Amino acid sequence: MKKRTFLAISASFVFAALITSCGSDTATVDETQVEEVVAEEVVAEVAEEKVVVEEAVSIDGAELFASNGCVACHQTEVKTVGPAITALKEAYSGNADGLTAFLKGEADAIVDVAMAAVMAPQIETTKAMSDDERATIVTYLLN
Repeated sequence: MKKRTFLAISASFVFAALITSCGSDTATVDETQVEEVVAEEVVAEVAEEKVVVEEAVSIDGAELFASNGCVACHQTEVKTVGPAITALKEAYSGNADGLTAFLKGEADAIVDVAMAAVMAPQIETTKAMSDDERATIVTYLLN
């Protein structure tokens, strides 16, 4: 948004400078040409912003969960090495902050506590994730 404002102000300034420096005997700048250039720059900027937003939205919780190896121990409804996703959802219902803290290594396990040591190496992986990635996994697990 700041870029668009800057571009509009810059274009206006350039337009005003050209008109005042040209005098009445020389050719004047066509205002629509300046507006078209500014519009093209704004469209390009909006397109770039849209790509960034689409990349952020494209992170899928299920894909992130699988690509980080979580599915090796956690299945949807069946306890394997780790608790089932349904058990995690039930235990952390209404407590997304608690699950996030666990994945950051800042809280103890509250589900299948006896197997928490098996999760320790994976906690290093979840600690290294960005806040957005961790939030995406938490959202996936709780919804």
